[in-house]
Amino acid sequence: MFFHELEPMNIAEIGRAWEGRMVDARLPLRQWLGSSDHSCVYLTEIAGPQSPKAVVKILPADFFKLDPQLARWRALAQFSSPSLLRLLDGGRSEIDGTPFFFVLMDFADEDLSQILPQRALTADEVKELLPPVLEGLAYLHKSGFVHGHIQPSNIMASGDKLKLPVERIYAVGEPRDKSSPPGPYDAPEIANGAMTPAADVWSLGMFLIAALKQRPLPLLGNPASAPMIPADIPEPLRSIISDCLALDPKDRCTITEIGAWLQPAPPISAPPPKPSSPPKLAAAPKPTAKSAPSQASSPVRIVEAPPAPTRSRRSGWRVGALVAVVVLIAALLLGRQLLSHKPEPAAPPTTAITETKPAATAAPEPSPPEDPIRHRVVPGISANTKRKIHGVIKVSVHVDVDPSGKVIAAKIVSPSSSQYFNNLSQETAQQWEFSPAEDNGAPVQSAWLLRFQFSRRSTQVVPSRIANP
Repeated sequence: MFFHELEPMNIAEIGRAWEGRMVDARLPLRQWLGSSDHSCVYLTEIAGPQSPKAVVKILPADFFKLDPQLARWRALAQFSSPSLLRLLDGGRSEIDGTPFFFVLMDFADEDLSQILPQRALTADEVKELLPPVLEGLAYLHKSGFVHGHIQPSNIMASGDKLKLPVERIYAVGEPRDKSSPPGPYDAPEIANGAMTPAADVWSLGMFLIAALKQRPLPLLGNPASAPMIPADIPEPLRSIISDCLALDPKDRCTITEIGAWLQPAPPISAPPPKPSSPPKLAAAPKPTAKSAPSQASSPVRIVEAPPAPTRSRRSGWRVGALVAVVVLIAALLLGRQLLSHKPEPAAPPTTAITETKPAATAAPEPSPPEDPIRHRVVPGISANTKRKIHGVIKVSVHVDVDPSGKVIAAKIVSPSSSQYFNNLSQETAQQWEFSPAEDNGAPVQSAWLLRFQFSRRSTQVVPSRIANP
């Protein structure tokens, strides 16, 4: 008989009875920490003078396929992420004739399921704990794995850091194990399909509700109905949860998009002014949250190179030189004719003067006007995000430009209802570059208004110069 075939009371009895026994003849089970419907967890010691605390988790012998699971644990032991609980070892053993798997991991002081029965988390607390969770999931997804168990009991505190355990993760496309029935945090599609990163996104949405309301969102009897998000959950968390809990996995947001939604665009610090330059305009106010990189929705740079002034002047010089050569050749030919033919006495020598007049009036080719914008950037939007746009989303950003043409401050003056598109517009506006503005031949500061328009069909940015900034 295996653990998952026992009543919870019997599992707890086994957990207590095995305290002090040895696993694999080298890991003492010092203290029983608790049991679930499929495992027992013990505090253990690792040989060595400076060994950290560790735990041994014991799982049923038929919980995994032996060789593939041992190979996976060996691969997981090579993972290096500050947001993942380190896996140290794993194998198969037995006590009193009961076979089992065991996995050795770093010790975690507590998990979130111990806090939520006492109180719900505030919105600010949720925003603080989300970055390490997102970082851990992004690392797993990039490595080809799905966590599959995002819930409060798996949000663990190790020292002053939050970490995710990894002993039961799945390869992308792998079916979920049948040892545990689907729970309230599991995506609806995993019962009949393979594990995907979108399933983790669903679980994350349910976890956010549980953190804010002390329990996950109860699912209605109709699986085709979208979950009803509590109206009192503040933005941007409510929009994030709504996108996480889309019934169609293709319509859910990504881990990268959630990170971008949470973090405002970073301000641009103005460079120190030169002695001859006028005072700089004030930079945009510094946001209260730290900025995070965004991989999937990084802006796509569209660069339109302006005509180089030096090339225009060089073109005019070449035209002038060509005219001079033509005139010189004509003069030489005319000189030969004058030397070989004696001019008529009554005829004044005006022929050469008449032929050289066009050269005296010829002017260099005028230079085309310089493009006032040196570097245009249009943000790139993923297909998944475009599908969620209804109508046209408009955001207007005011940018202050220094005398060299660099943006020194970007401020949203007409926001949309979406914090994600507000942040994306502000971040993109900071990357534009302009030709230096001049006043009586001297470089001066300038200001522009960039109007961003997002729709399912296209993304446009319409610039307009602001007079007398």
